[in-house]
Amino acid sequence: MRFDSKLMSGTGLDKFVSRINNSWIVSLIVLFLCIVAVLILYEETFVEMVEIWRDHGAFTYGYLILPISLWLLWRKRTNLSYLNPNPELRGLLLLLIFCVVWLIADLLGFSYIKQLASVALLISLFLCVLGASVFKHMLFPLLFLLFLAPPVGLHNYLVPIMMEVSADIAEFLLQITGVSVYREGTTLHTPTGNWYVAPACSGTQYLITSIIIGCVFAYIAYKNNNKRLVFISISALLPIIGNGLRIYSTIMLGALSGLNVAITFDHVFYGLIFFGIIVSVMFFIGSFWWEYDSSDNAKYQSCKTKESNNIFMSSNIYNVIKTGVFVVLISLSFPLVAHKIKHDFTQQSARINIPLAMAGWKVNYEKSSAWYPVIEQARSEMYQSYIKGDKEVVLYVGELEPFFDVSKVSPAGSVRNIESQLKIVERRLTLPIGDFDVKEKVVNSIDINSGGIKKLVIWYWYLFDKTNTINDTEVKVLETISALKGDRKRTYLIVVASPIKSDIQSARLALFSFIYDTLYELEMSLSNSSISSLLPFHFH
Repeated sequence: MRFDSKLMSGTGLDKFVSRINNSWIVSLIVLFLCIVAVLILYEETFVEMVEIWRDHGAFTYGYLILPISLWLLWRKRTNLSYLNPNPELRGLLLLLIFCVVWLIADLLGFSYIKQLASVALLISLFLCVLGASVFKHMLFPLLFLLFLAPPVGLHNYLVPIMMEVSADIAEFLLQITGVSVYREGTTLHTPTGNWYVAPACSGTQYLITSIIIGCVFAYIAYKNNNKRLVFISISALLPIIGNGLRIYSTIMLGALSGLNVAITFDHVFYGLIFFGIIVSVMFFIGSFWWEYDSSDNAKYQSCKTKESNNIFMSSNIYNVIKTGVFVVLISLSFPLVAHKIKHDFTQQSARINIPLAMAGWKVNYEKSSAWYPVIEQARSEMYQSYIKGDKEVVLYVGELEPFFDVSKVSPAGSVRNIESQLKIVERRLTLPIGDFDVKEKVVNSIDINSGGIKKLVIWYWYLFDKTNTINDTEVKVLETISALKGDRKRTYLIVVASPIKSDIQSARLALFSFIYDTLYELEMSLSNSSISSLLPFHFH
């Protein structure tokens, strides 16, 4: 890897210092103060990122992103000294856009988008304070900071895909080398043993880290953007192939050593060795097209000459300070708006009122089910058991905390439940008010009277302003739009359960009959839940 010796020498540093004028000094001071202000105002978001780096092994690279970005900027210090910082008021529009994105993502609960927006806020500060002519020469080191936001959702999405791809590569290599293999999902059965491609072996961490390293190498080594894109593509492809080779070599090592070495060998250390080999190969391939442009200084000097005639330079210091004030005011307003919206919703918790009788269904005071959901995110809740003929249904309604990530809600039930491992399925209901989906889960519950195990079918969904849905994103969007409009509508989790007496279809029929008969009246009751009801509160 080549470096410009002049840039790293004391002479280069002397030139850099000698060219720093009052405009640069004031701009850097204002920029620093703006960065500190944004870090304080959006502290919660940045702390959330650091906690993910600390707790999630796949994102520990986050600690290195800022030092690498600063190093890339430091490499350009002499060239940047030829330029004059000149604040770009149009950059405030970009700052405003990122603030709006941050606010919406915060209300929606989209953590990754919120983190990206907060990092983009920091990047936009450089455009606002230093100006477009300086910003464009700092673009890549600044955009590199976007890797600070850990893509947890993308990582979780890629893990099963990478497991399948790694298993495909390992299976193919075993077959062409004459090893008998039988595959079930991501488990490879060989004559010497069974090998499972676990999530930790998916290679997703290798992939993300390799792409980051590839971006840095491509930026330093090439001037042509097409070459950069090609090399970054190579840096994404090599770890995928390499991880398949690693799994294959582990299996072969086990076959040759009778499993002893493969089982006792430190897989983490082995993985690091393999990743080091992958990166070395990647650098070796990239070195064949290395470019070096020695005309950088001339280009920067040309920019310096053009900017020296800028008519606004005489009032540059005033513009810098004015821009810094605007930056702080814009950045401050959106956390205040988010706090105000959340505070207003948090202060208003309604008492849930459910009728004791609805469309022939009456509360069953004598017989109580042992099952009930435990929803920690519920601000208020109501639980009742209804009967109609031989049909028995348990109804639970809980008002969820505003702006909570509803995808984390799981109505598993009380501690007295023995939850089965059956998967959650979706079912569509056709009612006079329209079709909507519910989630179905089968649970086992201990009967209080007999002590035996009673199996139940439960259906659950969300209700927001007469919209019934199981779509987490739809709930977040509706809640956010309502909040921005100033409406204080609530999100409810509705759960209905029925015991399986003879067969599961009878239990499902009871649930459908209850929803068909009572949903409209239930919606009307919840829409008026902010008004205190004279009906007694029953919890069975």
